[in-house]
Amino acid sequence: MRLYRLIALSCCVLAPPTLPAADLFGVNFRAFSGQFQLFVDVEADGAVSRSGPLFSPAGGIYGATFIDGTFYCSEYDGGSGDYFLGTIPHTGSATGARVGAQAIGFPNVEAIAWCPEGETLYGASFEFTTHITTILTIDPETGVGTAIGTLPFDVWIVALACGPDGTLYGATAPFGADVFFSVPRLYEIGTSPVEATHIGPLGTTLPLQSMAWDGANERLVGAFEELYSIDTATGAASLVGGDFTTTVSGDGIYALASIDPGDPPDPTPPDAWSLK
Repeated sequence: MRLYRLIALSCCVLAPPTLPAADLFGVNFRAFSGQFQLFVDVEADGAVSRSGPLFSPAGGIYGATFIDGTFYCSEYDGGSGDYFLGTIPHTGSATGARVGAQAIGFPNVEAIAWCPEGETLYGASFEFTTHITTILTIDPETGVGTAIGTLPFDVWIVALACGPDGTLYGATAPFGADVFFSVPRLYEIGTSPVEATHIGPLGTTLPLQSMAWDGANERLVGAFEELYSIDTATGAASLVGGDFTTTVSGDGIYALASIDPGDPPDPTPPDAWSLK
């Protein structure tokens, strides 16, 4: 949530302070090495101006969001096959850690999004055998998820983002035999009750594996190999730019989040990675 404080410039004149532009953060997967890298600044044109270190979690990072200046992620543990809620260090003094000892409790939680409007952390879990996405709420204090409803057959949500008005958006990856589900699409996700309203096809060749609300530019953005701006009325994704790949198929941003202007701390690359 953006907070604007009025500062008295004189006895009669009030004006808002100048706040820094919102920053987009991405977690980039390098398929060749199996490592991940934190992109501390993804610019409005998709260029990466600052990068954190390469790191090697036990499984992977597949979903991210900011809550009051803290960078949260969905961490896949390759050993147990479980997904955990964790925090990602994005400052030199910050420490990454799992939130609580318990797993989220649902499979394939590849998308999370914080909605300040209702102060709720949402997640999407997909069960490949049933072809069903379950929408969750996740406790930011314990990391434990609670199912609140399911979406229609073959609607595989791989990215979530929450707009400033509280609208929850979901992007899909192609799944199933039906032609309708053979291309990436944008949905509005209702949470009370849980339902999926189809907005339109994204029009991208590859699915967008991550989304965020870019507060600095007042737009919904999505990313995988490049950064896209997404029309929330039609679902159409327009290429912005950037290159998040190397020479190996599978490279790209699987987690994207935006920090609001004025939220502490000032983002700087961490010196080390300590997430399990």
